[in-house]
Amino acid sequence: MSHFYLLFTIALRYIYFSKQHKYAKAIALIATFGIVIGISALIIVTSIMQGLEKRLQDGLFVNNYHALIYADEKFLNSLLEQDLIYAYVPFIEGEAMLQTQDSLYPIKLYGIKNNAFVLKDQSYSHLINHYDFLHKNSFNLDIDSYIFFNDNLKIGSKVKLISLQNARYTAMGITPLQRNFYIVSYSQTTATHKDLKASGYYDDIKKLLRNNQTSYRVYVNDPNNMQNLIKALNGVKYKLWTDNLGEFFKAVAMERLTMSIMLCLIIVVAAFNILSAIAMMVSARLNDIAILKTQGFHNKDILFIFVIMGLICSSLGAILGSALGIVLALNTNTILSALNLSISVVGTIPIAIDLINISYICLATIGITCICALYPAYKASRAQIVQNLVKVN
Repeated sequence: MSHFYLLFTIALRYIYFSKQHKYAKAIALIATFGIVIGISALIIVTSIMQGLEKRLQDGLFVNNYHALIYADEKFLNSLLEQDLIYAYVPFIEGEAMLQTQDSLYPIKLYGIKNNAFVLKDQSYSHLINHYDFLHKNSFNLDIDSYIFFNDNLKIGSKVKLISLQNARYTAMGITPLQRNFYIVSYSQTTATHKDLKASGYYDDIKKLLRNNQTSYRVYVNDPNNMQNLIKALNGVKYKLWTDNLGEFFKAVAMERLTMSIMLCLIIVVAAFNILSAIAMMVSARLNDIAILKTQGFHNKDILFIFVIMGLICSSLGAILGSALGIVLALNTNTILSALNLSISVVGTIPIAIDLINISYICLATIGITCICALYPAYKASRAQIVQNLVKVN
């Protein structure tokens, strides 16, 4: 332990406390500052993107199912007992056209039996939208906010749903199924005219679609990890939320990955700057290295000294960058508000601090820097005593 402390002290003196070689020391400090900036920027961006993704999921899952399973209640109860799901409810889906006074929209039509929820226990009740405004034979409807505001609809407005599913064939040809519904609610979504939805009471929608197939909407603890549920289904027909929303969230994840890679380049450049600083230190310290070897230091000790130099720079940068990034991320909305850059339409920017992800960023940064320091450290360890043991004028 005392030997490692000696190596650490020498490395710290070489890189920060030496009055000589100020240029190399300045490069090391600039590189450390670059790591601070890179890590803090990466933490801020990933925290905002993760928060945005979580907000989108929470908003979209209000009306979109985690999974839709075509089975009986006995099978669903077995999934509850295995903790694979925490709730289920009779559910039906189909496609229809929603006609307002001015427009016609293609929509995904959902029917939910909101008085027939089965929960693992009541502690999960707050995670579920119970659709209290839906009642049997009321023909009430919840629609996307895009339709509601685009057509200047009001609560209580009458719209017509038109469906070709199980349509009747008459002497006049195919006759679509139609029924009037009443708008009682709207959901805030990011949907455009291509991804619109509407939800009604299970029996009302079933009458319109004339669909007698039994299906259940199930709620899972982690919608991003459906593998255990898929294994348990084992041949049972099902549909997942990824069938409807998977491509959208893949695009969000790809954008987050792209921005992260771009910011990682800042850290990589800073690591190469540390390599340059250590290389200059090695060139300037050849005489000192020769003296250390005459004092009994082995090649691996010399190598460790210069690797520790890279470790000190990267660790200091990682600690300061993490602290700065977390503080700035948590106060993003306050800072934007102070600069009059907040967007009132969107509201506050969602922030999700992931300490595990931050730990990975710091460890990766330290690892990259230590790898960059290996080459000059190796050159230092191979320095010859006789050739370099000279007095520096």
